[in-house]
Amino acid sequence: MTLFNKALKATAMLAVGCVGLALAPASAAALALMPKPETLSETGRPVPIGDNWKIVWKAYRDPLLDRAAVRFLDRLRMRTGLSIVADATRPQQTLEIDCASRDAHWLEVNSDDRYQLVVEPGRVRLTAVTSTGVLRGLATLIQLVEPAPEGLQFAGARIEDRPRYAWRGVMIDTARHFMPLDALKRQIDAMELVKLNVLHLHLSDNEGFRVESKLFPELQKASDGYYTQAEMRDMIDYAADRGVRVVPEFDAPGHARSWLKAYPQLGPGVKPTPGATPMNDTLDPSREEVYAFVSKFYGEMSRLFADRYFHVGGDEVNGVDWDASPAVRQFKTTHGLADNKALQAYFTDRLRKILASDGKIMIGWDELLGPDLDPSVVVQSWRSSKMTALAAQAGHPALSSGGYYLDRLLPAGSMYPTDPIDPVGYGFSQADWAQMEQTPFKVFFAKEAWVVDDGLRLTPAGQESVLGGEAVMWTELVTPEMIDGRVWPRTAAIAERLWSPAATTDVADMYRRLIEVDGELALFGLRQHANQSRMLERLEAEPDPAVARFVSLVEPVKNGAHWKLLRSGFQAPVTQQFNTLADVAAPDSLAAHRLEAQVWAFLAAPSADNPATEALKAELGLGAGLGLGSGRHDQPAAAGRSGDRHHCGNPLPGGAGEREPARAAVVAWRSADTFNRKSCRSNRRTENGCP
Repeated sequence: MTLFNKALKATAMLAVGCVGLALAPASAAALALMPKPETLSETGRPVPIGDNWKIVWKAYRDPLLDRAAVRFLDRLRMRTGLSIVADATRPQQTLEIDCASRDAHWLEVNSDDRYQLVVEPGRVRLTAVTSTGVLRGLATLIQLVEPAPEGLQFAGARIEDRPRYAWRGVMIDTARHFMPLDALKRQIDAMELVKLNVLHLHLSDNEGFRVESKLFPELQKASDGYYTQAEMRDMIDYAADRGVRVVPEFDAPGHARSWLKAYPQLGPGVKPTPGATPMNDTLDPSREEVYAFVSKFYGEMSRLFADRYFHVGGDEVNGVDWDASPAVRQFKTTHGLADNKALQAYFTDRLRKILASDGKIMIGWDELLGPDLDPSVVVQSWRSSKMTALAAQAGHPALSSGGYYLDRLLPAGSMYPTDPIDPVGYGFSQADWAQMEQTPFKVFFAKEAWVVDDGLRLTPAGQESVLGGEAVMWTELVTPEMIDGRVWPRTAAIAERLWSPAATTDVADMYRRLIEVDGELALFGLRQHANQSRMLERLEAEPDPAVARFVSLVEPVKNGAHWKLLRSGFQAPVTQQFNTLADVAAPDSLAAHRLEAQVWAFLAAPSADNPATEALKAELGLGAGLGLGSGRHDQPAAAGRSGDRHHCGNPLPGGAGEREPARAAVVAWRSADTFNRKSCRSNRRTENGCP
């Protein structure tokens, strides 16, 4: 056994009996709906679930809705374990679906998602104005399944619901690591369940070009994996069936190494210099041949991707190769372009016109924002919430993503409070910036984009310009085996931020429901736990349940600290392996949140009469040894729940009367933190995610 595995097993023994990997369901009395509906009235009059159901369509019905009903019944079978048949020879329960019409804006940004649900004895009724609303209502109805004294039941409720934002998306980078179709389809299934409606696929970058082009086949030949056009059509249809739009992104003019590897004539012809970063690789905006190539390629992709929106990237163009090219310098002079920002603005507008000729609306990252940007262009902010506000105030449709970067491995609780229209929701404060300026990483950040403005406010018109937002998963450190656990379940919390009313902000209640939803997502096909178990088996020399319990408590280091290339400043050639504790551990330990909630429930009334006492004793494996104090412990509004944990949680606050349960929780969390640090040092393995 290696020293690493000895340390892993020994430290895990400290956590045995503290927290198991399996998470108990929430109380049946507390519904675990996510996203939380606009209005919810719990009636206390549930409907027991039998095995014989029929669906009665009251108005509009089409094959798409029939397929949605089949998926619902399949999930009901999985959720209940019942056979769920339609046997007209014996009494049947009825699900009424009253849909007025097909959505006139089906798979458009202004689709109608409204629905109503009524669940009461003798009646389960879903009413929607359009087919889109039926899909959203069925996603809520499956979450209403709850335990009952004799089997399972639909919780009695009356619900009226609609989304706060029209654009509720997930961006998945398929360029850094190619994601097989079955992995993407699992993400789409999960998106349907939490009412997300846009899958934004990042399909080209320095590392790969992931879609077949019949006009320019060298593009995909230069990559280690790609989707044929037939496969992509199949996935687009699969997503459409679930009310999910697919928006492609082909990054230009930067992040273009894969373009240039296939067709070097598209670049400025500059020989790479020693130490050159991938950010130097750009298309040449001075050559008409480039625009002719892009026009043909965009036309081909516009026919493949039916969605009206088309993402061109546009981020992180450093202009080094442009500056080194005499032809590009002369082009700027000839066209009166003062600098590289003006040159990129020229290039961007040429692309916009090409896309407009194909009936497409351009989307780009927030570097495109400037006085010359056409107002039709959608600006997706990633550097700070200020950029969302500036884009919206300038009249651009805007998407917020900076606060929802999943690859930073932050817990859901730190992303959940970020509101798309809050100009200071995400970004550097002035104090943060002062610290950043003392580090070598300052070269990667532009103060005017990253530092928030405390005085900036969005007007009502500006707020209306914010279409919504997207969770973002860049995959430099994510393999197909890891994608489910890196995207979910945290994205369900972001889905709620984009769907539910702005006043839905209780982080503790979000985690109560997220624990339940995480289990449902796994039940319905996600592999976040199955794949984690398989990765852990490879990590362990000797499989031990104690290790699995321990891993359920820890989290990987945050904000790119595990990325070796980033630590090298994008200079040193490095190889990143994905077989370490930092790769296996979930970004957000739901086991730690569950334990924390139990500790606070006990501390609220530490006595043998408190129902939380027995639950906590069982969780900690303390038997009769649980110390009981008489003092009441007031929980700070955000103590331990803000999501600011980096490894295993903030220590619980001290105070008179705190006894064994609080200390036991702290021991579990601190032992995990100690392990992360000591095992890294003893093994001299920075890839373990050392802090």
